[in-house]
Parts: sequence; structure tokens; C-alpha cells
Amino acid sequence: MRELEERDSREKEILEFVSEIAGESSRKVEESLSHGYVRLKVAEAERRQALYDIKTVEDIVRELVRNSRDAGAYTILVGAQKEGNRYRSILVLDDGCGVPGELHRLIFEPRVTSRLDDVSEDHYGIHGRGMALYSIKSRADHTRLVYSKPECGTSIAVKIDTSELPERSDQSSLTPLIETTGEANPGRGPHNIFRVLLEISLPIPEVDVYLGSYAEVLATTRVLDKLETTAFWRETSEIEDARKLVDFASEKMGMEISERTAYRILSGDVKPLSNVVDTAPRIGIGGELSDKKQIGLTETRLIRSKSSGLWPREKNLSRRISSEDIRYISRETQRAIDQMGQKYFLRCLDYPRIRRRGQKLSLTVYLEELDEE
Repeated sequence: MRELEERDSREKEILEFVSEIAGESSRKVEESLSHGYVRLKVAEAERRQALYDIKTVEDIVRELVRNSRDAGAYTILVGAQKEGNRYRSILVLDDGCGVPGELHRLIFEPRVTSRLDDVSEDHYGIHGRGMALYSIKSRADHTRLVYSKPECGTSIAVKIDTSELPERSDQSSLTPLIETTGEANPGRGPHNIFRVLLEISLPIPEVDVYLGSYAEVLATTRVLDKLETTAFWRETSEIEDARKLVDFASEKMGMEISERTAYRILSGDVKPLSNVVDTAPRIGIGGELSDKKQIGLTETRLIRSKSSGLWPREKNLSRRISSEDIRYISRETQRAIDQMGQKYFLRCLDYPRIRRRGQKLSLTVYLEELDEE
């Protein structure tokens, strides 16, 4: 027994010595081939692919928003803040399909994806390999799934050291839209976060993408029409206490704001955002800047028809219906269901929620049982 223990001890010492000499290389290679070629282990190949995928802060924003888009989101809010001229904090909220609780720790692992049978391809290439979140985690200082629930959306927070992963120096410039007959395309400008979001937004007019500070993002969630969304931020519109708003923002959104900022949001001092397409300056066919002033959230969905002469593409017909008329449809639907539901001992639990989805309206009705008398 003693001899066996001594032999095991010697073998361990030899392995440790070889490991020290070989360094990390021995743990990266699955097989040594001829002429200096090697076959990498899967984990090492994935790590290198992840590092290649993410080269800038803008790449991280792009991948997070593409994830939200592929999750079926119709509203995506991006908060971006700089700390000490070095650390960039990114927060992405969406009202997509959400992630089941048992998968929260797995989505940052390689090859984990909900897209078994298909992948998407856009201006930036293939998406759906299950590598986006893993790539982000590999390059960011801190990556966290703050909150996610099926049918209620997701919030993800990322912190990046820009001395290690750079970003465009000019983040304040807005890429203009060059208007031609029947369409608008991005003009010249820095390839910053705003431009990335604008380029993603244009092919999907049914999705609203917003960019701003954390306070502006939070203010925007309070005025998004709650009849249209089942998103987790829906309850922010009902919070009127600054301390409760601070706690909700921290726990569900991953943003740390002061009570003073919360008071400013509740009092209306912090204005809600317009989506990036409506925020972009417009340049007409003659090269002149269009006379379009910055507008509030409640008016943004009419901008492309009234100001620029562009309806939000024919794929987005449902956006023509005003929020006031959406509320009317919801109230009348509730009244009809409550009246008809009496014979089934059912009634609406809340106002029916209506979402504009391209060329259709999607209506969700939650029912509750009436007590039999």
C-alpha cells in the first residue's frame, strides 16, 4: 500500500512538472498533428471564436439587441452610461419571450440557444449559434442576467473596461437618415452605439428600439402604453413612491439610481425617449436637414407619415391606430367578454392587452372565474 502511495505521489509530481513546462498549451490541444499543426479542444476553439466575435463595445450592444429581436421583442430599451471615462455600463431591457428560471445560469454557456431548427441572418451575419452571450461574457468585466420571466421579457446588464475592449470615441453623434423616394437609409457618421441600433431598427419597423441614460430608460418604461405590453416593467407606471421606484429599478432592471433621480422621474423632469429611428436627423433628397423637431413619445409613431412623408413601411400598418383608439378597442372588448362570459361564469381579470404586430393587432385576454350564485 505504501509503495502504491509513493508511486502515485511521484506520478503526480511528474504531471505537475510537465504542466509547468508546457504551460497552458497542453490544456488547449486535443491532438498534435504533423508540421506544427494541432487540433484544438472544443472549449479552446469556442473561447477563441468568442474573442473574435466581440472586438468593441458596439459589438456587445449589437449582439444583445439581436438576441432581444430574435426573442420576439417589440420594445427594446438600451441604457448606456460611462463611469470614470473608463467603464461602460450597458443595460438592455426587452419585452420578448423571456427565459425560464431553470435556464438562467445556462444561457451564458457556449452553444446554448433556443433556435434549434433555424438561424437568422442580417446585415451583421449569422445569428443563432448559441455563442452571443458566451462571447459577451468572455470579453466583458461583468455580465448578469438581472431578470427574466417567460412572456414578460428580459433585462441583462454588462460592464466593460474600455481600456481592454474599446468603443468609438464619439458616442454623442447621431447618424442621420438620408431620405429618398419611399425609404430612408443611414448617412455618414461614426459607427457608435446609436448607429448600430439605427441599422438594426430600420429593417424591423414593427420593433421600437430606444437609447438613453438609465434615468431616461426608466422614465420611458413609465409611459409605454401598458395595454400593449406584458413586459415586467409594466408596473413602473403604477409606482408613485421614489423609494419603491429605486428598489424596482435595482431588482428588476439592474440599474442603480438615486432617490433624487427617482423624484425627478416621478415629477416628469426626466423626459421619455423617442425611438432611434425617430431620433435620427433627417436629410432630404436635396441634402438639406429636414425641419423635424424632437418630439415626445406619444407622437413618435406618426412622425414618419407626417414629417418625413414616409409611413412606417406597409409591414407596420397597425402603428397607424392611435393609442386612444387602442384603449377604446380594449374597453369595448372587456365589456363584450364580461357580458357574454356571464353564462360561462367568467369575466376579464383586467383590461385586454393589445399589441401592434406589423399588419395585425394581437389581443390577450386574461380570464377569472365568477362565483356561482
